[in-house]
Amino acid sequence: MNENNITSALAYYKAFEEKNIGAIARHLHPDVQFAAPMGESKGRDAVVEAAKRLVPFVKSINVRAKFASGDQVVLVYDLHLSMSAQRRC
Repeated sequence: MNENNITSALAYYKAFEEKNIGAIARHLHPDVQFAAPMGESKGRDAVVEAAKRLVPFVKSINVRAKFASGDQVVLVYDLHLSMSAQRRC
């Protein structure tokens, strides 16, 4: 189970690099909760909406470390963003 969870977590961040919103959504539990310094989102739909706002700025994600225990996974990564993403109206 641990390896499957790691594979899923890696695929989630790969979807960000590919700007693939559908793939991002497929890797989220319906009751996901996301907390970050800039805010908090609860539920798949809310997290996907937040992802839609972030993906235009994602240049790359470099995973430095990964481990799992039971049904939990931790990834340590560098998130490289572009501040010149094209804005859509």
